Amino acid sequence: MKKVVLLAGILVLFISLVSAGYDCSDGGLMKESQREIGIYERTSINELGLGLIYSDETTAFNRYSVRLITDAAKFTLTNVENSTEIELQSGVDIVSLTNLTDGKAYIKVDANTESTVVKEIVIINSRKVFLTVISGTYPGTATVEGIIGAGEISLNNTTPINIVAINGTSYLLELFSASDSNAIIKVKKCENASSNITFQGSFVGDVTVINETVAENNETVSNITEGISNETLNPEKNVGENSKAKGKTKGVIFVWIISLVFLFVILFLVIKLFKSLQRNQYQ
Repeated sequence: MKKVVLLAGILVLFISLVSAGYDCSDGGLMKESQREIGIYERTSINELGLGLIYSDETTAFNRYSVRLITDAAKFTLTNVENSTEIELQSGVDIVSLTNLTDGKAYIKVDANTESTVVKEIVIINSRKVFLTVISGTYPGTATVEGIIGAGEISLNNTTPINIVAINGTSYLLELFSASDSNAIIKVKKCENASSNITFQGSFVGDVTVINETVAENNETVSNITEGISNETLNPEKNVGENSKAKGKTKGVIFVWIISLVFLFVILFLVIKLFKSLQRNQYQ
């Protein structure tokens, strides 16, 4: 009986050491949703617009990775309708086509204009713009399609989690799987939108806290996920720069070593208890 009690106590301690859960700072519930996004498409997951601009799977090396535009919307501009209003969580913008020639489109977001080509991401007036279709000429027979959003993140199977903050709401994004043509993304957020996402314990992976909307200069960009944090993720409502949480690698390694030791102890006790029960049966 004493052995059973001891085994139960060790199991509880083991679970408390290795568990790493995500919580809401106010103790409330968290909602989650999971959906598939096609390449160069935009999908809303848990009320967060996401555009998939890159997806790759390397089966031989068991690697997959994606790049996403966050707080995203799709748009189409033509020779007839060369301007459209885009409403994002982080604000409303007017997107216009001002010129198109030799496969290069000139896109205007509110007051700023930049030239771009297909499958290139640029910042225009603090918005990420990624064109998927450029055809014809403008004026003339133009058709331009693309994705616009507030931020950009990268996820892969070794660093599958990122947290973004838009207008005070935290979203936890997790890459479930990816291929060359689509990706499955899980999005979590607190039911109370003003509550922050926190995580306790140790998490083996990288997390970047991104306060959405962007840089002051217009240039081609590609942000890479970095950092790991074991603290409250406190998004700001105003425009901010990327804030990278520093990792605690040594602490993570220590916890996993302790966890493995406890696992071996548990296995040893289970085997010993089983043998003891067998001996009692024969006596």
